Amino acid sequence: MRKVLILGAGSFALEAADVAKDLGWQVAGYVVDVKAPKTLRGKPVHDANGELPSLPCVCGIVSPERIGLVRNLAGRGFKFLTSIHPDASVSFASLWGLEGTGSLVNRGAVVSRDSFFGCCVVVNRNASVGHDCTLGECCTVGPGANLAGGVIVGEGAVVGMGANVREGVQIGTGAVVGMGAVVLQDVPDGETWWGVPARKANHD
Repeated sequence: MRKVLILGAGSFALEAADVAKDLGWQVAGYVVDVKAPKTLRGKPVHDANGELPSLPCVCGIVSPERIGLVRNLAGRGFKFLTSIHPDASVSFASLWGLEGTGSLVNRGAVVSRDSFFGCCVVVNRNASVGHDCTLGECCTVGPGANLAGGVIVGEGAVVGMGANVREGVQIGTGAVVGMGAVVLQDVPDGETWWGVPARKANHD
C-alpha cells in the first residue's frame, strides 16, 4: 500500500486524507509549518522544518499561504503525488499536466483536455476546469466554480465557490475572485473582484 504525507493539519487536510484513502493509499502523517496539534486522527503531525519521513506529499491546504511550505519541501527534495478522487473526471489529455504535481482534484470535479497544472493546485468539489486552462502553483478553484476554456489562473490565486470565469480570461497572481462572481475580463495581480459582473472590490 502506498504511504503518503498530507500537507496541512486542518479540516481540508482531513478531506485530502479521505481522498487518499478512497484511492487506497495510507496516510502516514501530516506536515505543517505553523503551530498545530501533535497528532491528527491518530497520525503524527510533523514540523516541516524538522526530520520527516521520506514519503511523497499530497496537498491538503486550500490557503495560498501553502506556497512557502511547498517550496520548502520541494527544495529539500520531497516529491509530490497527485490525488484525483475516483469520482472526479479528468481528460486523459490533461493527465500529463497533473502527474507528479501534488495537486488535488476533489470529488465530482471535471478537468477537460490539455489543461496544465502547477505544483499543489486544488480543484475542489464539483468544480469544472475547461480545455486548455493553465493553473499556476498553489492556486485554488473553489467548490462548484467553473473555468471556461483557455483560462489562466495565476500562482496563489483563489477562484471562490460557485464563481464563473469566461473563456480566455486571466486571473492574476495572488488575485481573489469572490464566491458566485461572474468574471468577464482579466483580474490584475493581487486584486479582489466580486459581483455580477465581477468588479474590483472597494475596501474603503
